[in-house]
Amino acid sequence: AYIEVALSGANLETAAFEAGEVSARQTNTASNLNGTTFIFQLVGLALIWWAGYFIMWMIVSGSCPGLREYGNINSPHYIGHRGFWSNAGGLIALVAAFPAMMVFDVASDTILYCA
Repeated sequence: AYIEVALSGANLETAAFEAGEVSARQTNTASNLNGTTFIFQLVGLALIWWAGYFIMWMIVSGSCPGLREYGNINSPHYIGHRGFWSNAGGLIALVAAFPAMMVFDVASDTILYCA
């Protein structure tokens, strides 16, 4: 209904009625779009978590040039518990990307409504 208010400037009651009619006409398309969007969000968030995990693993294991001290057990800068810190990096990436993935859902619904 908010999209209809923004597009036509109608009051909320009229916009809600119009949005209901549009939703009734596009039931199959909307359900397909919502399923596809949900899968895209899950895969996207999983890949983003993996990227954060991998980058943090590279840092704490000393695999990156210039950061070798973090992976050297004899160094005073050694970072233990690599799995914990890698998961923390993945979680931080996931939290940072979550709002963008939710906006993707709203944008796809808006495009469907305007079609």
